[in-house]
Amino acid sequence: MYVFLLNLLAGGIVHAQNTVRIAPLVSGDAAEQFANSILKKMTLAEKVKIIHGDHIYSVAGVARVGIPPFLPADGPCAVRPELADNCTYLYEGKTNDIAIALPPLSAVAATWNPEMGLFFGETLGNELRARGKDMSLGPAINIMRTPLDGRTFEFMGEDPFLAGHMAAPVIRGIQSQDVAACVKHFVANNQELDRYDVNVTMDERTLREIYLPGFETAIKEGESWGIMGAYNKLRGQWCCENPYLLKSILRNEWGFKGVVVSDWGAVHDMKRAALAGCDLEMKIGSDYQFAKLEKAVENGELAKSVVDEKARRMLWLMAKIKKIGPDTASRIKGVLNTPAHRAVALSIAEEAIVLLKNENNILPLNPASLKTVLCIGRNANLKVCNGGGSGEGKPPYEITALDGLRRRLGDGVKIEYISMEPNASNPSDQIIANLAKTADAVLIFTGDSHAEESEGKDRTDIKLPKGQDEMVEKFVSINPCTVIINESGAPVAMPWVNK
Repeated sequence: MYVFLLNLLAGGIVHAQNTVRIAPLVSGDAAEQFANSILKKMTLAEKVKIIHGDHIYSVAGVARVGIPPFLPADGPCAVRPELADNCTYLYEGKTNDIAIALPPLSAVAATWNPEMGLFFGETLGNELRARGKDMSLGPAINIMRTPLDGRTFEFMGEDPFLAGHMAAPVIRGIQSQDVAACVKHFVANNQELDRYDVNVTMDERTLREIYLPGFETAIKEGESWGIMGAYNKLRGQWCCENPYLLKSILRNEWGFKGVVVSDWGAVHDMKRAALAGCDLEMKIGSDYQFAKLEKAVENGELAKSVVDEKARRMLWLMAKIKKIGPDTASRIKGVLNTPAHRAVALSIAEEAIVLLKNENNILPLNPASLKTVLCIGRNANLKVCNGGGSGEGKPPYEITALDGLRRRLGDGVKIEYISMEPNASNPSDQIIANLAKTADAVLIFTGDSHAEESEGKDRTDIKLPKGQDEMVEKFVSINPCTVIINESGAPVAMPWVNK
């Protein structure tokens, strides 16, 4: 038996060199000077307007002083399809909001190659610009403290050093395309179960050695212009209202100059969040806490400088990405689904594949020796881009493993496919066994889908989906040329691996 792991939960992909390297961005000093010049012209109401959302994925502009709306976008693995404020798809069945699907960040980390991280960031950033976006809500680098976390496919593994040093080039790549990165979720957002309420407690050494290093590298080496505060509490304080995190560590220790964005709905108390250092409040719905900042300043509850500081950072960020300022004409426009972008996606996917076993060196299979191939398992023909929460994509096409095999082997090789899904009309086990005996190769596909791995829920165990272990047990030993291909974004148990 032969096993290899595809760390892919983001879909159909292809190979090239890399994306075009771009001219330097607005310098920090120039961006700061421009931000200050605009800030002087703004009223208090206008400043408040640009530090909270007016829609699930937009912040209102101020036309009077030349500030257009600011548009962040979900999708650490793609550019997310457009959503209405009630989270329904705006262009269901249409192509107004497509973008290439890249391998997820768990796959990027599995390459152990910072250059792949850079190519990933450049490609994603370029497609974000093609969709008119200003900020990528990623990369997501929370440590995999439990393999059950439903968003493990979006993160970069369990090692803080690896996560940080792979995230930094992703960030640099995104920002080279005149788009801000927003590394997330700061900090200790390591489970989906009760993520809105959980209070994470730990000692300082644990915080410093496990949870913070990836973010520190992302800020200091990646120079991310954005960071997202997490939903959860740390030591009893909400992360978006936590001055130790947002001021003492992020600003004072690490020198972060950018914008702290709340996770969507993570601000609970307007005053605490404002004073702690949260700059931009985002949420689903219309009742924004930060909308009340104008009245709080007028009533003397908060100093005007609190609002000025946040508005200045937003203007600085917009100048950095050339959305405002003297260099708007040179801002990158971006393109979608180019041969170079598809090539990057394939390159990352190829480097992410992990060969776990190859007894007798049967892999790679020799196409010239194949007349019949039997493919078993739903994951052979599973499309996975559209799903998973904020990591989802809407690619112009998606190639399944079965599609790829058919293209690669052509009409000269007969490929039999049996899904083994409970609701499918599968042949009997005896018929499948007979097909397996006579096939030149048997490929058994296991793995998760976004029914198992998704934002908003955790898995209950690391077992493969129901029926898959039994499927492997039944058919793995029939043909000596049998390959198990597992496609998952998170760890799975393989109790049959020694067979």
